[in-house]
Amino acid sequence: MIKKFYTYAYLRQDGTPYYIGKGCGKRAYKRQGHTVCVPTRERILFLKRNLSEEEAIKHEIYMIAVLGRKDLGTGRLRNLTDGGDGVSGRVWTEEQRKNQSEKHTGKKMSDDARRKMSESKRGRKFSPEHRRRMSEGQRRRVRVQTEIQKRAAREALIKINLNPPRFRCLITGYESTAGPLSIYQKARGIDTSLRERVA
Repeated sequence: MIKKFYTYAYLRQDGTPYYIGKGCGKRAYKRQGHTVCVPTRERILFLKRNLSEEEAIKHEIYMIAVLGRKDLGTGRLRNLTDGGDGVSGRVWTEEQRKNQSEKHTGKKMSDDARRKMSESKRGRKFSPEHRRRMSEGQRRRVRVQTEIQKRAAREALIKINLNPPRFRCLITGYESTAGPLSIYQKARGIDTSLRERVA
């Protein structure tokens, strides 16, 4: 038996779960097929991994029962069912296939819908004024990002240079930071290794 399934929880910003699900592959990250908003990856919690589908269904049902559903007034989960209602691995009967085929056969797009779809595929055309505004907005965003990066670099430099180490020349007793002390010692013909750290 292949154990590729898992159960997962979607968490609110305060860390409490609002949805329990089961799946395999990238199901937990996909927006399609979910009745709730899919959060960022940091707020997706995998509860159990390496489960068979039957085990995953049982665990999903158990977790929903324990945490309770909001629509029933039994808890805070936004699940609309008690779990175990997925369709992975579903095998369609011939009758179901025929019904689905009949349902979609003969559907035709209107000329207006076809034209709109064609236009959207060709790409949207912007006026020169709109293009200019977009360009200005992009330059403004880049400028703001650059300023933020410069500010962060300045702050980092200040932190580094806030308390630079100080040294004392062993010959003359002159104190300074590393760079100025090296210049001082070289100017007087003193070996730059003849120093001690004082702070």
